[in-house]
Amino acid sequence: MALVTTIVTGVTLVICLGLSVFYKFFKLQKVIESDASRSSYFEIFWMCEDCLGHEVDDAKEQDRGIRFCIGNDEFTRAQNLALLLTSAIQYCWLSDQRTQSVWVEVRADTEGVLACLQNDGFIQSSKVKFSHEHYVIMEFARD
Repeated sequence: MALVTTIVTGVTLVICLGLSVFYKFFKLQKVIESDASRSSYFEIFWMCEDCLGHEVDDAKEQDRGIRFCIGNDEFTRAQNLALLLTSAIQYCWLSDQRTQSVWVEVRADTEGVLACLQNDGFIQSSKVKFSHEHYVIMEFARD
């Protein structure tokens, strides 16, 4: 069962109502579609309840984290990536007014994505190594 909402930008956001319980916290999973084709997958979670939150000292209790995977090459361009992230961040701001920062976990070898995030106002917080992957943690503050 899914709830479909349309964001002002024209991107359709499909919210999977099945919340998955993973390591005793709730993670909201989202599939984003454009023109009836799936473009990406997002996970939105509470930073302090995720393993990523233990790696970031500045994360507050109500801050959100985002993980994403873009499966459609058309959406890897900077303009489309900014559109997708703006929609996800807007959801984080509107779903809980107490959220002050949104954190994003990005693979360190994706220079184009990192450059796009920095151009859009994200600030690099730290670098983390999970198993065999290197990640960069970036923050976008409400103010």
